[in-house]
Amino acid sequence: MKKIELTKEELNQLMNGEDVLRIECNGLHITIKEKVEKWEPKFGEFTLSFNMQPVFVKDHVKSQENLKFLRESGMLRGTYGQAERAAKKMRAFNRLLAYVDEFDPEYEWRCGEDNYYIIVDSNTNKFEYDYDAFLYKTGMVYMSQKVAQELCRKLNSGEVVL
Repeated sequence: MKKIELTKEELNQLMNGEDVLRIECNGLHITIKEKVEKWEPKFGEFTLSFNMQPVFVKDHVKSQENLKFLRESGMLRGTYGQAERAAKKMRAFNRLLAYVDEFDPEYEWRCGEDNYYIIVDSNTNKFEYDYDAFLYKTGMVYMSQKVAQELCRKLNSGEVVL
């Protein structure tokens, strides 16, 4: 068993998440650290109201608890334009989730099986569906083939709008 000895200063650096020890051997670099910094969204001046309109945080958020929730859930944006763009994307995503919850409520992505999702063909500008059996794409809303086919039909006819 090999031992690593640290000075008191190195131990303090380790406890603060700083680089403590760097080892280089045959082109291999090893850095020992205590912790990995966890990314959190920055505080922004704008958030989205219940009707998905950008609003000033200072005018609509009264408690630190609510502000913390908005930050952790990724609902704060630095500018009005960023909030506006996020609102459009969130509306489409949330409506896809709601559709699947209503018409395919028990569906869950399963590795090794065909999991369907909605895409827009950039050549025809029409909604189509595709599937994946092994790659789970973060942010994708998955559903059964039957629901994907019906949803595409409704999206292309204008019966459903995202």
